[in-house]
Amino acid sequence: MTPDGRSVAFPAEQARLTLEAGDAVELAGVRLELSAGGLVAESNDGQALASHQSFWLAWSQFHPDTELWVAGAG
Repeated sequence: MTPDGRSVAFPAEQARLTLEAGDAVELAGVRLELSAGGLVAESNDGQALASHQSFWLAWSQFHPDTELWVAGAG
């Protein structure tokens, strides 16, 4: 979730590959970083944000207004 409570989602494998290539993964004030082989979410000011991994099919049904990050899209 964003610092203001909106839901955002990042496809984990695409995000990991993008980060490994040295590019940023950021959406709506949330950025991802690599940590210990996994992904962590932080706000733009570096504060850790609560996050979890979920299947998009299930998540999107309960949270249809979730903003989805797409690799290479601006």
